[in-house]
Amino acid sequence: MAMPYSGVFKRFPNLTFVVAHAGGALPVLAGRLALLGNEAWVPNPQGLSRGDIAAALRRLWVGTATAASNQQLAAAAETVGEDHIVYGSDWGVPCTNQQSLARNIQGLRATTALSPIARTSVRDRTRELFPAAARRAWQR
Repeated sequence: MAMPYSGVFKRFPNLTFVVAHAGGALPVLAGRLALLGNEAWVPNPQGLSRGDIAAALRRLWVGTATAASNQQLAAAAETVGEDHIVYGSDWGVPCTNQQSLARNIQGLRATTALSPIARTSVRDRTRELFPAAARRAWQR
């Protein structure tokens, strides 16, 4: 959790970070950062405020690989915003097969954690964020 405190988002404003699995533990830890982030015992070399830390977290993007449940998507949307959720599949690693991929896509399509517009925009945002990968996918 050192990244929000490092000032990396201020030094590299055009850098994009995508955190897999709807942010993993990040949405849960975001509340702790907001609550405790400015305590004297927390290393904060840049002297960032709670607002700075929240803004840094909202710069992150999260992927949906094996993370399309309402609970995961709601927490991710609250942390980074609905507009920073992109499609991810984990395809090609042993933990993902056709069935788990289909279940994850079905969960993403059916989720009530995202607005209808955000739910259908996940694919488009992914194409915008990764244009070279989108081109390769369409060439197959």
